[in-house]
Amino acid sequence: MTKLSVTVVAFALVAAACSGGGGSAASCESVADEAIGLVQGVIDEFDTMSLEDIAALENEPPQFAELEEKANELEAKAEELGCSDAEMETLMNDRVGDLKAEGPFGQLLVESIKSDGGFFGSGG
Repeated sequence: MTKLSVTVVAFALVAAACSGGGGSAASCESVADEAIGLVQGVIDEFDTMSLEDIAALENEPPQFAELEEKANELEAKAEELGCSDAEMETLMNDRVGDLKAEGPFGQLLVESIKSDGGFFGSGG
């Protein structure tokens, strides 16, 4: 898997997480809190990877499938709570500043999200 492919996988997970709700969330705000936790999980995964680890990836890491499943649960919860896309966009972009990274790949993801104006390119 190329560096570009890995980045695309990561941002696909970010997009999935941004859409929605799940877990124990009882409000749109708590859905956004859980979703930002999923995004932070993706960043944390990349923080632990070396260039050799990323170059050696041939398939999507198994942890990403679990994160994607959780993101789908969050999306369903957001729909159940009646959270609009606009509301979730605002809530997620408000939380962009909470993302942290230590390693170079995690920092790349965080900076990409921040420099693009948030998750949907309109805030943050």
